[in-house]
Amino acid sequence: MLRADHPKWNDYPPVIRRSIRTLAQFNVTQIRHVTLAVAHHFSPPEASKAFNLFVNWIVRLFIAGAGRIGRVEAVYAKLAHAIHHNRNARTVTYLVKEMKSYLPTDEEFRQAFAVARVSQAKLARYYLDALQRKQDKEDDKPELVPNDDTSQVNLEHVIPLTCRKDHWPD
Repeated sequence: MLRADHPKWNDYPPVIRRSIRTLAQFNVTQIRHVTLAVAHHFSPPEASKAFNLFVNWIVRLFIAGAGRIGRVEAVYAKLAHAIHHNRNARTVTYLVKEMKSYLPTDEEFRQAFAVARVSQAKLARYYLDALQRKQDKEDDKPELVPNDDTSQVNLEHVIPLTCRKDHWPD
């Protein structure tokens, strides 16, 4: 499940591999129960949409989810259980409906993103790269890790990692 190059994904839309790489890069373990349930029970097209949705959830929670992480872990477990035991729970529509009240709204996300501080360089690179690709309209899924090496996004080109006050007075 954590390897985008695994043959399991051969019958799925290609974009799922990018979602898997992104989720692996984020190293979020709380959502793995749901991803396993989806990989086992969802159709390939529906699973691909679900994995894209998971990337969305993780980014929203990283940016605007203060205090929600513990609550969502229990919801993830309930979702995985429902997927295993209820055929009606095997759609992206079901996942969206069940998670809606646990995730930051679009407005909450926008407000939090405007003042977000990112302490991990890999996340900062990811956010900047996704924003740039969205602006350039290079990719219809800007939230996903690109196929090429993300190390091309250099944070030093945006703001120095170490800066002297005399060089950056403002």
